[in-house]
Amino acid sequence: MLKGEFSLSSLAKLKDPAPTSPNAAGDLFETDHLQHNLRARSIRGGMVTFGSQSAKLLISMVSAFSLARLLNPADFGIVAMVSPIAGFISLFQDLGLSMATVQKEKITHEQTSTLFWVNVCISVLLALFTVAISPLVGWFYGDYRTIGVTMAIAGTFLFGGLASQHHALLQRNMRFRTLAIIEITMFSSGVAVGIFTASRFVGWGYWSLVAMNLTSGFVNCIGLWWASSWRPGRPRRHIGTRALVKFGGRITFATVMAYVATQLDRLALGRFYNPVGTDLATPDELLLSRKAALGVYVRSQSMFITPLQQIMMPLNYVMVPLFSRLVSDRERLRAAAGHVMEIASAVMLPVAIGSFFCATEIVHVMLGKNPQWAAAIPVTRAFALMAITLPVGLVVNALFVATGRTDVLVKWEAAWTALILISLPLALYWGPVGVALVLGTGHLITAPVHIYIAHRVMQIDFKHCRALVVQNVTSVVLCGAAIWMAQPITRELSDLVRAALLGLLILLTHALTLYMFGATYRMKRTLQAIWPTRGGFNEA
Repeated sequence: MLKGEFSLSSLAKLKDPAPTSPNAAGDLFETDHLQHNLRARSIRGGMVTFGSQSAKLLISMVSAFSLARLLNPADFGIVAMVSPIAGFISLFQDLGLSMATVQKEKITHEQTSTLFWVNVCISVLLALFTVAISPLVGWFYGDYRTIGVTMAIAGTFLFGGLASQHHALLQRNMRFRTLAIIEITMFSSGVAVGIFTASRFVGWGYWSLVAMNLTSGFVNCIGLWWASSWRPGRPRRHIGTRALVKFGGRITFATVMAYVATQLDRLALGRFYNPVGTDLATPDELLLSRKAALGVYVRSQSMFITPLQQIMMPLNYVMVPLFSRLVSDRERLRAAAGHVMEIASAVMLPVAIGSFFCATEIVHVMLGKNPQWAAAIPVTRAFALMAITLPVGLVVNALFVATGRTDVLVKWEAAWTALILISLPLALYWGPVGVALVLGTGHLITAPVHIYIAHRVMQIDFKHCRALVVQNVTSVVLCGAAIWMAQPITRELSDLVRAALLGLLILLTHALTLYMFGATYRMKRTLQAIWPTRGGFNEA
């Protein structure tokens, strides 16, 4: 359990002793000490990160509740206009160099210092570019207020560039508790400033949302510098940073391709979807129909993705440092990959089963029984197919990064983007359901290919996947049968009570399946290995 308040004062406890020389923080560059009880460290780190994500979710709910009563929708709209532009530019801010620091088996103070200054230079250039295009943003939206917001948001790039390598070194050393405290402090500080500046005592309006983002970036930067003992030196040439920059460039390209793939579906529905069987008289009616279809799709996707993000974020945070420390021992790497995949699957599968079999109840509870949301039911079921094989993609992509095969990752992301692009014209015939079905079945079909490529490229045996497939299929069948038998009993109950009871039934049936296959025993041994001793949690 994390002790103490999440404030700037609590960061003082995390600070390492001051270095006596530029490389006195060498403990941040050495990772041999992590080999001891590495599995326990990793899962403990995942638990801490999961707790951090839950705390941030709670804070965001408080923020949404408070700011919605202090600001009007137009204030949120002004900042929302700038967010997609800033979000796309931010993809290039890090250039994958922080991941290069995390992944590299051996890295020096000089190399990290050079990467730090590269990050700073890129951040400055991106900030200047953002300021330069701000008049175009104002012209595009026809609202001069977006010019100032765009200029102000550019400051977040500077904070990110200054903190990138410090964050990478802490992540490299698997100091997840330290990072969790900094993130929660950053997030809560930003929300506090946003609420205060939006209050009637200050009344900054939409500028309070800008202040919230800038405060979060500033506190994050200060926190990472304070918690880390490392200070950058002068940049140097001919010290092996070219390979690191090349590695980071591939990571960035893969990230951009993944971003494009996640936006293509919304772009296609919002721009090209033409409802079948309708005779829309005017362009305005067609636009309204597209907006409605996109709204159904986005809300269904949000209901499905939000719970999964609470699982995926901790896994992504931990997997690359874990796998990177095991690259030299392929047998341990294979075992670790199988262990993570089994845990991810055990947690994600109930979400998929619930979304598929209880889609009606979920939509009625979350969106209401208005007929306009009825189309969200089949869309939610289609998205559920994605979660079945999602752990495979997460683990295999992390292995590509950890083993330095980012070239394969780039090709995979490009192929996936091309597959989505080719499939969308046909999927649009069936509207939001067709698009969601393409994504869901696409993940199912490509999962074996993903595993085969990983086996050929990294020479890692994935035999455990066969047993995991049998286990998951058994769980789906048993859960489906249990829900079918419970239908007559729960038919007269309200949607909320029905959803809760069916969800509990799914969890119990899934747990029984895990017990039948021995998965609960393996997880119990893992928990016993990582459970806090009398001394409490060590730094994860």
